[in-house]
Amino acid sequence: MLPASSFLSPELPMTVHILYDNQTVRSSLESGWGFSCLVDGKILFDTGEAGPAMVKNLKEMEISLEEIEAVIVSHPHWDHTGGLKTLLDLRPGLSVYLPAGAQDIFPDKEALGKAEVILCPEALDIGPVRTTGTFTTEYKGDLMMEQGIVVRSARGTSLITGCAHPGILKIAQEVASTYAGDDLYTLLGGMHLVNMDRDQIRKTMDQLKEIGYKRIIATHCSGEIGRELSDHRTGVGDIIVL
Repeated sequence: MLPASSFLSPELPMTVHILYDNQTVRSSLESGWGFSCLVDGKILFDTGEAGPAMVKNLKEMEISLEEIEAVIVSHPHWDHTGGLKTLLDLRPGLSVYLPAGAQDIFPDKEALGKAEVILCPEALDIGPVRTTGTFTTEYKGDLMMEQGIVVRSARGTSLITGCAHPGILKIAQEVASTYAGDDLYTLLGGMHLVNMDRDQIRKTMDQLKEIGYKRIIATHCSGEIGRELSDHRTGVGDIIVL
């Protein structure tokens, strides 16, 4: 178990702004296939599929690009990395944290050339969050590396995932075991439930609750049923408090 003092555990809750998702909660914002969120006003997790749309959403939500201190990429798929080039054109030199090995199969190596690339084979503290370390799996016959981020706040320990290709139950259980003794709070993000039927999704949600997560908020690749069965229906423009 990691020591409780090893990364920030503020007395106040943390905010997560949903910047990119398949659906919006405000008609003035752009949606698209993919995911991106901003944690604590400064840590960007994934960049969606389209940079111009993500930048427009930032402006519409009155978030300055200058406030972003680092980018964490969950996995090297276009719908989570597509906005990175636009962001780095505007903010060259930003630190970009990748799962170990993702640099070799990254879809836009030119974009990475404008960043300070840092690999995360193991859990790594990045400001107010910590990466899970790299999970490796096979996806459609190819090797896939993925990481999530852990957020500690006054409300408990939460997990944010991009797509959860290695399996949402596997990732969720690993985090729960690593932070044994913590109160688990929210599990937020893409959970790759889109190809499951209602009974399978409901069973998965129940298992996540049994692990200890009090609130499940499914986005992106979780499918319409996953969103419907979530404890909160989210989309671009939403602000979630952890």
